[in-house]
Amino acid sequence: VPLLRGQVDIASLTVTQPQVELIQSRDGIWNAASLGGGGGGSPGGRVVLGGISIVDGTVAVTTSGGGRTVYEHVDLSAGDIAAGSRMPIKLALRIGPKQSIEFQGSARTGGDVTQAQGRIEWKNPEVGNRKLSYTIASEFDAQYSGGVLRISRLQATVGSLAAGVTGSVDNRSAKPTLALD
Repeated sequence: VPLLRGQVDIASLTVTQPQVELIQSRDGIWNAASLGGGGGGSPGGRVVLGGISIVDGTVAVTTSGGGRTVYEHVDLSAGDIAAGSRMPIKLALRIGPKQSIEFQGSARTGGDVTQAQGRIEWKNPEVGNRKLSYTIASEFDAQYSGGVLRISRLQATVGSLAAGVTGSVDNRSAKPTLALD
């Protein structure tokens, strides 16, 4: 019946080996910010996507400052995709045969504001030619709006060392600035 009302409901979508382009406008808005918002299509028409999985993808990220980074071997799962709702996210980047960076948390987008919280782990890290015998991890709460990343909580651990910080990163100019509280 949703289709008769102009609404398409998709419970989940899995894409294998996609190439994804994330692009940030000069205003700081990401091209993915409108996912789940209903966008184009006929008046009253809407697509509802319950969840998405990307398996072994390539993701290119272009920031408003013109920098572009490409990540390969990306696995991602996200659920409850709708503008303004908190979306659970799991992300894994495989780096070489043993290293990986994993994120588990959630994000919420609404207009030009993105809020995120979660945990990032770098497993089996290698720095230069040196293999480290411990995991590097951090937990955070942050908000991004208008080119400024505000970090309300960042707790990092490197082996048995732990440190916490709050502050912001202003990315509105060619040279980003860091301010710690």
